[in-house]
Amino acid sequence: MYVQPTTSQEIAEQMDEMQPMDENANSPRSIIIKENEQLRNEMKGTVEEVVKVNEKTERIDVEVVDTNCWLKDQWTALKTGQSRGLKWSKETVLKGLALRFTCGTTGYNYVREVVAPFPSVRTLQQSIENISFEPEVLTDIFALLKEMGEHLNEIHKFCCLIFDEMSIREKIEFDWNSKTYIGYTTLPGLPRTIAYT
Repeated sequence: MYVQPTTSQEIAEQMDEMQPMDENANSPRSIIIKENEQLRNEMKGTVEEVVKVNEKTERIDVEVVDTNCWLKDQWTALKTGQSRGLKWSKETVLKGLALRFTCGTTGYNYVREVVAPFPSVRTLQQSIENISFEPEVLTDIFALLKEMGEHLNEIHKFCCLIFDEMSIREKIEFDWNSKTYIGYTTLPGLPRTIAYT
């Protein structure tokens, strides 16, 4: 318990007790200097360990990207903690489309939140908006089907092609997506005449 000094002699005695004596190795000052030196050495060792851990983490980063577990753009999204504004690679978009087709929108969004970063559903929609549906072999669609089919069970890979009747009439229309007029015959060897659409 601390007692308030009342006389100048008591104050002088307390001041003498507080002042360290340099010649004494067990003085408070020398003890503090030793502890300070020990703490500095411990801190230096800790800093060296942190540098080693950071170097090891950078090596692991490169190894993880190289193992094809995630693509580089996904790894970038993991490191930054956000995917907004990130330019997604074609491979990541294809993986995202296959996952979206397999899991549905709810499952896809759950995977995005919990497992790994993927493009948003709107980004996937925008990526397929520009698929060409001109009268020709639809190579973009076959690429999507191939990616989707790789993740399906054998039983789900069977398909059937069905044609249905339709009402047709002769006319020409302007297609805003392709910026062309449609309605002409597209069969090779035939003159360009108005077809039934």
